[in-house]
Amino acid sequence: IKSATMNFSEHLKLGEGGYGTVYRGEIEKIKVAVKILRDDSLQGRQEFEQEINLLKEIRHPHLVRVVGACFERGCIVYEYAPNGCLADRLSCKNDTLPLSWRSRIRIANEVCSALHYLHSLKPVAIVHRDLKPENILLDEIYASKISDFGLARLLPEDLVKETELKGTFSYMDPDYLRTGEFTHKSDVYSLGIVILQLLTGKPALGLVNRVERALDRGEFNDLVDPSAGEWPFEQAIQLAYLAMNCTEADKRRRPELHPAVMTILNKLRTAAVNFGRVTEHDHIFPQETSQVAVENGFTDIPPYFLCPITQ
Repeated sequence: IKSATMNFSEHLKLGEGGYGTVYRGEIEKIKVAVKILRDDSLQGRQEFEQEINLLKEIRHPHLVRVVGACFERGCIVYEYAPNGCLADRLSCKNDTLPLSWRSRIRIANEVCSALHYLHSLKPVAIVHRDLKPENILLDEIYASKISDFGLARLLPEDLVKETELKGTFSYMDPDYLRTGEFTHKSDVYSLGIVILQLLTGKPALGLVNRVERALDRGEFNDLVDPSAGEWPFEQAIQLAYLAMNCTEADKRRRPELHPAVMTILNKLRTAAVNFGRVTEHDHIFPQETSQVAVENGFTDIPPYFLCPITQ
């Protein structure tokens, strides 16, 4: 790991936070990101080990892949996502081009697919518990990868109850804030906030109330992020109402990811591909037009990741 990062060189540093530092590196010609846990890290040793143990057991094209780890030094080695995190792309950090509305619909669809995979694992489901744009990475073709599983939990009894609240406040399920109980519907709430941010480009805090007022007054179009291009109004409104359903204060009123949310996102994604002129900036994968169709229903692994020989 030292060799891969040139002894943790400053010019290979990707970022720093309460958990520690992330470096870019290369191991056997594979580009990687190396997270080094600080001794006084907010992500404790238990959460660090849990993240490794969870990620080594699960595989999905829209979950970040662990390449290796060093328990003694507190290092996790991930696949490298050269386009950074969704939060940076929504804010156009370093003067990067804004994500198009087609890309944003696709990312919402991919993240939902990955969450449904986690929630459907047998015999024990997984809840992520900290879904937010900072934890959604974008690879070289802007395919999304959910990362940071330090707070993730297994759900043997469909809920986790805690006395100490963990996560990011703006994305926290109101039921969790009130009761300390975290279920798969808590991830649905976080997904709803992320979708609202994809639509508006606005900060998460207070966004649900802001969108609700705009919808009630018929002013939602004024909230849509203009940097994403000309959103088809009907699609933007449909996506907004879907996100608002996901962020219902009462978790019992939130939809299930499959089939409810996935069906709508599949339709929106297909419609986006077929709407108007698609450009290179839209990051539309070549196979989408023919293979991501409404009649195909939900697919755990998108077709452009399947081996053409073994399927």
